[in-house]
Amino acid sequence: MLISDKHEITVTSLRSMPRVVEETRPRHLVSFVPWRFMPETPPGIAPERHIKIPIDESVDRKRDGNIVLVNGIARFIAFAHAWDGDGGVVLHCFSGISRSTAAALCLLAERNPETPADVLAQRLRHASVTAHPSLPLVFLGDALLARGGDLVRAVEGLGVGVRAAEGRPFGLPARVAADWSAAPRDPGPDPDDPIDPMALFA
Repeated sequence: MLISDKHEITVTSLRSMPRVVEETRPRHLVSFVPWRFMPETPPGIAPERHIKIPIDESVDRKRDGNIVLVNGIARFIAFAHAWDGDGGVVLHCFSGISRSTAAALCLLAERNPETPADVLAQRLRHASVTAHPSLPLVFLGDALLARGGDLVRAVEGLGVGVRAAEGRPFGLPARVAADWSAAPRDPGPDPDDPIDPMALFA
């Protein structure tokens, strides 16, 4: 697990979330999964600090789904504005690859307004070679953060990454310097690690 006590932001899948929360002891938990998969608040997290955002990209593009998506991301950006980095936060979606990594990028953007978006995206890629941030979520986050489309362009330039059914948990610092640079180091998914087949549809 690529997490240390210097990481204020942790990204994980639904399957790994209870273990990650137990190990990292965050102050906040944000869940980006449909209501049918929404987990109970784990021990150690105050109920009011578990932010439940019931979005499902496969459904939210239909009918009233856009309203659900917009409202959900608006709630998360409001949290990002208020979060002071104290105690850490765990972000999770179903597979820890798309929705949660998009949220992590938006959170980095809010905390680092002077850092170029491509640097933030590369910091995300350095932490996880499987990260594939959801463009609809990034688009909304970019608009709400008034980034002028730079987050969207950074994600488009980031590429898909290593394809996987489930990403490994990883950590990020809340602050990223504008001149940050490094070579990728995440070894990617563990082929011996059992994967919930439902993660293929996340």
